[in-house]
This record gives sequence, structure tokens and C-alpha cells, in this order.
Amino acid sequence: MPQHRGGRQGGRGHAAKRRQDHDVCHQHPVSRGRAQGAGGTLPVVQSAHQHVVGRRWLGQPRLHGGDRGDRRGGLTATEVGATMKIGIVSDIHADPKALRRVLEDMPSVDRVLCAGDAISDYRFCAETVDFLQRARVQCIQGNHEVSFFAGCNPDYLAKCEREFGASVLDVLRTAPLSLEFEAAGVRVLMVHATPWEPFDDYIYPQSPQLERFALLPHDVVILGHTHVPMVRHVDGVTVINAGSCSQPRDRDRRGSYAILDLERREATIRRVLLR
Repeated sequence: MPQHRGGRQGGRGHAAKRRQDHDVCHQHPVSRGRAQGAGGTLPVVQSAHQHVVGRRWLGQPRLHGGDRGDRRGGLTATEVGATMKIGIVSDIHADPKALRRVLEDMPSVDRVLCAGDAISDYRFCAETVDFLQRARVQCIQGNHEVSFFAGCNPDYLAKCEREFGASVLDVLRTAPLSLEFEAAGVRVLMVHATPWEPFDDYIYPQSPQLERFALLPHDVVILGHTHVPMVRHVDGVTVINAGSCSQPRDRDRRGSYAILDLERREATIRRVLLR
């Protein structure tokens, strides 16, 4: 399981370290000027743990005019203080073994996010929910959660209610449809598919629709849905898709997740063997 930096056992030492990290972040920003367009390819390097890692630098946080509390579209807003490193998973699809491999591989982070589809609309998995809770993963709903809890299969939903109990199902049933927060001066939005079509659109690495992200008032947008990992920069906005823990749909059969490092101003895609 990933170790959360600055958790309950953080103490003064960890708090001081977080303050130090925050200072370092602002003392040594990565200057990019105008960010790269959507057509770039991820550089690929080999990590010490034999995971293929795609790494892209984030641009400087954009200056946001007006009221910083103004949020578009009624998104959930959460202010996060010393969050500097974020783990991102998505599209687990009720595969607890794959999720466990990813969480065990994940380095120490301050926070873990899931960009939706932790389950499938035809399969609920209490073990997956248990892993998410123990790792304190903050989830949003994907199209599969929405379909499942809307009763696309009412008999199966009722069976799960009886077998697992409402409190287990409520972990995902009460998850928001999107998440918005600010950390280290960086505005982050997480939504399953796209901000304009939360459950029905697909953004791939070469999608022309990537240019639409430049119009958003965010520095980082986290997506899921496609099962294809990517990091793209569009006119100052960094778009991250962690891919899928369990069902990759690119040419790599390994599961994937992402690390967003706000101190180093970089986003990294990491791969994990599933078997």
C-alpha cells in the first residue's frame, strides 16, 4: 500500500518536511514558457524497478484572475494544504488483484485519487472497495458506477445490497461525479471522461479535442475512461490519464497509474505487471 506522507502519524517532523517541500517548489520552479501542444509524444525511460515510465514536465501555474473561489459547473471544491505528491489510479473494474499490485508499487504519496470505474456495472467487488478504503483513496464516479447505482440491473443491485450491506455500496454510491481542488498553487480538476461530457466522451493522446482543455480555468485535468495512459500539455493545461489498473487498451499489456509531483512539477506514467 502507498504510504501517505503527513498522515495521522505525521507529527512535527513530517509537517516541517512538507513546509520545506512547499518552499522548494517555489524556489525552483520549472520554466517552460508556452506549453507544448497536444501532438507531442511521451519520452520513455526505464526506471530502477523495470517499469516503463513516461514523464512530462508541468508548466508554471497560470495566474488566475477574479475570485479564486469561482468554480464552474458546480464542481466539488476542496482546498488541500500541503499536498505535493499525488498518486492517480483509474478504471479498476472490480479487479482487486490488479489494484493491489498498483498500490503496492506506488511510492510514498500525500494523496491517492481514483478517476472512476472502480467497479463494473455488471460486477460489484467489496474487496476492491476495501482496498480503496484502506489506502484512503478519494474516488469519483465513472460511467459504470452511475449505471450500476441507477439500477441498470436492479436484481443484481438488490443482491449486492443484501450480500455486502448498504454501507459498503455507499463508499462509491456517495462519491462525487467530479472533484476540484487546489494544492501548491495548482488548480486540479478530476472527471471521468471530459469536463463537457463526464461519462460519454473519449480523449486519446492524439485527439483534436485536447485543444478544448486550454479554455478551462485549471492547471491540471485528470481523466480516465479510455484505459490509455497519457500526459499532454495544451496551452498551459496539463491533461493526465492514468490509464487502467487492470484492462490496458494500448499496446502495453501492463496496468498503469500516474504520479503527479507538484514539487518537481512533473507527471509520470508508471507500468505494473498484472500477472
